[in-house]
Amino acid sequence: MIKLGILGVNRIGKIHLENICTRIPGATLIAAMNPSEEGRKFAEKFNVPLVTSNAAEVIQHPEIDAVLICTPPMHMPIM
Repeated sequence: MIKLGILGVNRIGKIHLENICTRIPGATLIAAMNPSEEGRKFAEKFNVPLVTSNAAEVIQHPEIDAVLICTPPMHMPIM
């Protein structure tokens, strides 16, 4: 079982989030981060345990094995 986090729940992030939650056996999404409420609400529909606007909470989460970065390059300084 691999435990994942995701940064950015917009275009590609929504696709990855949904696939992790519904189509990838052995993968569990532990946390999702998005600065906008829309992205966070999308993650909540899939019962992601931690939904936040703080990237550090996902990156530093002790249970997460890997983090998917699904944000455009222009947003990286924010994180």
